[in-house]
Amino acid sequence: ADTKLCADDTFKYVNTVQGLFPNPIGKHADKQQTAKVLKLFKFMGQFVGRAILDGRLLNLPFSRPFLKLFTEHKLNFHDLNDIDPVLYKSLSEMYEVCEEASKIKNDTTLSNKEKKAATKALTYRDCKIEDLCLDFTLPGHGDIELIKKGADTPVTIWNLRSYLDSILMTFLEYGIHQQIVAFKEGFSQLIDIHSMSVFTPSEINSFLCGTMEKWTPKLLHAA
Repeated sequence: ADTKLCADDTFKYVNTVQGLFPNPIGKHADKQQTAKVLKLFKFMGQFVGRAILDGRLLNLPFSRPFLKLFTEHKLNFHDLNDIDPVLYKSLSEMYEVCEEASKIKNDTTLSNKEKKAATKALTYRDCKIEDLCLDFTLPGHGDIELIKKGADTPVTIWNLRSYLDSILMTFLEYGIHQQIVAFKEGFSQLIDIHSMSVFTPSEINSFLCGTMEKWTPKLLHAA
């Protein structure tokens, strides 16, 4: 099988800054390219399974969210912090704007006109949402549209929550689902994937990659 992978390709398929995690694939991605990506993830699953059977440690720093998916656990919003801390911080602040908008909407002391004015006045880092010039494409992946004609749909204070929810769905669910399935398929050819569900992500990381203890004089003396 052709499993050659150059350094430039690596960053197309995985996010490595916070540990290995699949880069999302868009709903309308090229089928041939998608098949290539899935083939590589299946191979990686086989590689990891073989390493476990042979008792070999790997220099593959898997991210905690990847290991959660590997052990049949669902991801939540806070897992994004282990994938992309900068994006997580930005989305957290934008969700706070959404919460403020919800409070205004539910404020019975305000008229509809006052609610509309107060909502339009909300800002993110002192900027109105409309002034950020965002559209419904995935941050960092401009070729992935979050909705139909997403590149032509501006983000406003009125559709901000939908925009944020779509980002999370893409990063944490449907955008990475195929890659995780392919990895598990490859792994399952050597080891029953369900047997891994009894371990925590930290435990799996330890027997895949070993412990990453920092050597100190006290630790060396104790050894």
